[in-house]
Amino acid sequence: MGIGTFKNIVTATPEDKVWNVLKLFKEAKVTAVPIVGQDGTITDVFSRYDITYLIQTDADDYFLNKTIDEALKLKSRVPIFTCMKNESFEKVLRHLATSKIHRLFVVDGQSRVIGVVSVSDIFNFLLALCKK
Repeated sequence: MGIGTFKNIVTATPEDKVWNVLKLFKEAKVTAVPIVGQDGTITDVFSRYDITYLIQTDADDYFLNKTIDEALKLKSRVPIFTCMKNESFEKVLRHLATSKIHRLFVVDGQSRVIGVVSVSDIFNFLLALCKK
C-alpha cells in the first residue's frame, strides 16, 4: 500500500557506541534504530526511550561511551515487534494497537530489516485518503 519507509533504513550493531547511534537519530531524523547482528537479522531495538532510561540511571555521561549491547543490558528486555511486507493493513494496525508501540520493523523471511512502518506513517496515509 506504499505505507512506511523501505529505502535508506538506518541500522546499528551491538558493538556501536551509544554516542554514534545518537548521531544517527539526529542525522536520519528517527526515534529508534534496529540493532542487527552480523548476518543482518534484527536482534534488538534502541530508541529514544532507552536514552531517557540511561540518563535517569547513570548520573554522568559514561553511558555515551558504552556499546549498544552494554547499554541495553542495563534495562529489562522488551520484545522486538516486527511484521512482514505482505501482511495486511488490518493486521499491522492490530499489531500496533495491541502492542502499544510506535513502529514495526518490516523484516524479510530471514528476519533482516527491510523497512519500518510507524504510527505516523499510518496517520499520514489515512489523512491523504481523507483529502481525496
